[in-house]
Amino acid sequence: AMDVAGYNNIIMRFCENEMMEEVEKLFEELWMKSLAPDVTTYRTLIDAYFKAERVDDALEMYTKMAEAGLRVIPVYANRWFSELIANGKVVESAQILTKMGERDPKPDAMSYDIVIRGLCEEGNLDMTLDVLGQMVSYSVGVTPTLREFVSEAFKKEGREEDIEKILVTRGPGYAAPRPPSGRPQLEGPPQMAGQLAA
Repeated sequence: AMDVAGYNNIIMRFCENEMMEEVEKLFEELWMKSLAPDVTTYRTLIDAYFKAERVDDALEMYTKMAEAGLRVIPVYANRWFSELIANGKVVESAQILTKMGERDPKPDAMSYDIVIRGLCEEGNLDMTLDVLGQMVSYSVGVTPTLREFVSEAFKKEGREEDIEKILVTRGPGYAAPRPPSGRPQLEGPPQMAGQLAA
């Protein structure tokens, strides 16, 4: 019987030849045999769907990958988020990013940057607050340029207070240099300290 690696090899070959119908049959077969698609399976499929300009299918696969709790390497996450946002899938990107944030390791600061900028540009400030809040609570550093970008977007809508509240209630490790000892500063509520140590 073929294992996931075996399927991946065939899926890759079919993807290279843009034989997506066969790829989809193999993907179904994987599930029917109770084999779990792995990072390579999803990555191959998502890239192939984007290449074929099948954005909805790429989105669906990316969502499944996030729901399966598989680690998405930042280099891929950033490329896929950029592609999705360029195709008008900003809200969906934010939902995937939120799902990814529920597990460790947390998504990359750049992934948050891409999605937050996309949300701001679409004028979706409420969702921006939500995603930025996650970023802060996970102690993913907010860069000064992102901070400025978001502040500007909120200022334009007269909502500076909303954004300042989030940026001021920052958790430990937030865009601040680490102390020389290399140990994170444990300011803020005690549960934040616990999360850091976890």
